[in-house]
Amino acid sequence: MPLEDPWPIVLDDVWVNGIAGTNLGANLAWPRTSTTAGENGQDPRMVVSGDGASATWKPAAQITGTLRKGNPPAGDFVPAGRVGASYVSPGYR
Repeated sequence: MPLEDPWPIVLDDVWVNGIAGTNLGANLAWPRTSTTAGENGQDPRMVVSGDGASATWKPAAQITGTLRKGNPPAGDFVPAGRVGASYVSPGYR
């Protein structure tokens, strides 16, 4: 049985703010909690934690890792004053 995507997606330290009052399973990412079936009848739905602060996906989505709602605890990954065309990520010098 062929898979829906040709490669898996791996999330590592992914955070989203979204719109106030929305939840992770509504419209912040896809497949969402309301996705009923993928190709070949697979179930790729998002599974949101009980407190709504994080989400993972069922195996058919081929998405591993966790999506978290809010801001990273250590602050922004790139300070606002350093963003722009001249920014070089410390991991890619």
